[in-house]
Amino acid sequence: MGPRRRRFDPACRKPSVWDARELEAAVAAAGASERHGIALLSYLARRPDVEAWSDVEWDRVGRDRAPRRFRDVVEATLSARACAVASRHDSADGSTTKLVVRLRDGREVETVVMRHGTLRSTRVSVCVSSQVGCAMACSFCATGTMGHSGDLTAGEIVEQALFAKGLEPKLRNVVFMGMGEPLNNYRAVLDACAAFFDDRLLALRAGRVTVSTVGVAPRIEALAADEPRASLALSLHAPTQAQRVAIMPAAKHHDLDALLGAVGAYVRVKEAAAPRKAGKSKPLVMIEYILLGGVNDADADADRLARLLVDDAGAHRFGAGRAMVNLIAYNPTPGAPYARPSEARVRAFQAAVSARGVLCCVRITMGGDVAGACGQLVKGAKR
Repeated sequence: MGPRRRRFDPACRKPSVWDARELEAAVAAAGASERHGIALLSYLARRPDVEAWSDVEWDRVGRDRAPRRFRDVVEATLSARACAVASRHDSADGSTTKLVVRLRDGREVETVVMRHGTLRSTRVSVCVSSQVGCAMACSFCATGTMGHSGDLTAGEIVEQALFAKGLEPKLRNVVFMGMGEPLNNYRAVLDACAAFFDDRLLALRAGRVTVSTVGVAPRIEALAADEPRASLALSLHAPTQAQRVAIMPAAKHHDLDALLGAVGAYVRVKEAAAPRKAGKSKPLVMIEYILLGGVNDADADADRLARLLVDDAGAHRFGAGRAMVNLIAYNPTPGAPYARPSEARVRAFQAAVSARGVLCCVRITMGGDVAGACGQLVKGAKR
């Protein structure tokens, strides 16, 4: 599916300065240097509280002051912040903050900031949206009820991370697990990743950005070559093609064997670029599996899932330690015909998968009391 472009009328906010092509055009129009554009973005990355050009101390932007015409063109054609936080919702335990983010044309998406506390530190991640709604229509996901009404720009994606950084300066991870199918907004996602990883900008380490996909097979392998610093999460959710199609209508476009073949190709590209030793590194692929009570959480389902990843001879499809299954207990959403399995069932399923030698963990539910947990994000009339 190609990108669905939104139309911006004159009443909309100007494009985000974080939209790389828009900034490049401004640099060229001003007769300035690329370094002036990078210096400006570097300044803004260090000051996520900036909301307008009036907040910018231009004499502190870069070592060599940008030409006045550069400032004039940038302020006339771009927004220091194209998006705005429409509302904030904090979970009772303080672990999760859901932000309703208003885009430059007034549409809204949701962004979730998660604080994973340990005895030593608090690890902060932000779950960003890449589309307004989603065309994949997964039956267990609230976003799927919205349909797809447009793609976010790279700047709108980056600004979500800046909102998170404003709340938590030590932001560590970005996950494309919010609203939308990231690989159906491929160019914008790549441009956003470039800003996330750039040492002069948000400076996230390789592997700290995860792109989750329902399974756009042709772009999975491409991702390894186009942005090798990003990690991949595959939203599998069922161990057979028939089961996947029943709960994920878009799965009919990508056969399960072909999809797993694309993931295998992704792993091979990543391995060739940076060979890893077993037991010495993190998995290259996360296999996400939502547990729907009485639908896909039986022992037989666990066995089929494990056999997809490890054969009877003990050979791992993607190589030992290269894939990890992440189990997600269903988070209830209004109108969906599913139930959350018991904790005992979740642990039994995990044990059955692990018994075959598959790395398997259970995702901790966060933000359920503010409708910010996995599968609960939705905006619009169908809320």
